[in-house]
Amino acid sequence: MGWSAWEVFRCTTCEQDPENCLSERLIQQTTDAMVEGGFRDAGYKIVWIDDCWQLKQRSASGALVPDPARWPHGLKAVADYVHSKGMLLGL
Repeated sequence: MGWSAWEVFRCTTCEQDPENCLSERLIQQTTDAMVEGGFRDAGYKIVWIDDCWQLKQRSASGALVPDPARWPHGLKAVADYVHSKGMLLGL
């Protein structure tokens, strides 16, 4: 069981609504709320980043590229944060 960003945040850009866009800050806040609210201990173990995490342009090799405006420290840093709280990150 887990929480998915898509149902609430969809693809709102951080320029449109910096307080309510899918971002590093949002995922960290959500993870903290799930842990502090007892959801992790009740079995909710995954924080899902569904869509809109990537740039529209792929890399030269064709790989998806995380949006640096949303993830200023990179997705690995976000995953490390979520894991440090005893939860999993889904992408």
